[in-house]
Amino acid sequence: RVGIEAEVLNSSIPFHYRVRHVLIESPHVVIVVPTKDNPDLLLSCVRSLYSKIAYRNFEVVVVDVQSANPETFELYKTLENRYPTLSVKPWNHDFNYAAIANFVARLTEGEYLFFINDDTKVLVDDLLETMLGYFQQDNVGVVGGQQLFSDGTIEHAGLALGKNKVVNPLSRYMASDWQGYLKRTAIAQ
Repeated sequence: RVGIEAEVLNSSIPFHYRVRHVLIESPHVVIVVPTKDNPDLLLSCVRSLYSKIAYRNFEVVVVDVQSANPETFELYKTLENRYPTLSVKPWNHDFNYAAIANFVARLTEGEYLFFINDDTKVLVDDLLETMLGYFQQDNVGVVGGQQLFSDGTIEHAGLALGKNKVVNPLSRYMASDWQGYLKRTAIAQ
């Protein structure tokens, strides 16, 4: 009806549906992972990226923020040898997410940048396809997925600009199956 290539799927919530956009192209995605001396977390994160994500036109750029632990540098070598689409870039400044984002944007040829922390594990295989599907819409500039804490509660299910122009995470600390007001936590918006 509105000219968007997509299929509508039933969801587990009555009278609510999931829209799965049909990708009209396969753009290159750069997954950016800033880290500092967290080899165990980083290894878990990278393994989940390569084992879980079904979309294959991506690369991973690990941004090392002044690590000093020799184990970290050993892991970097191992990861670069194991995953040809992974590279490690040194960031010799204090941690600044925005500056790191601009740094990586200048270094890579990716059409999209996807930022995650080194303590992240991917839980669904269609993560990138889902987000890219929304990016195909002309009126979409930022896309994010629901994030959970390691105990299974919601870290955020979106962000909202609140009082005093402070950005607040939506649904923080609620159970992962909590649907929220008008089911907003459970459906894409």
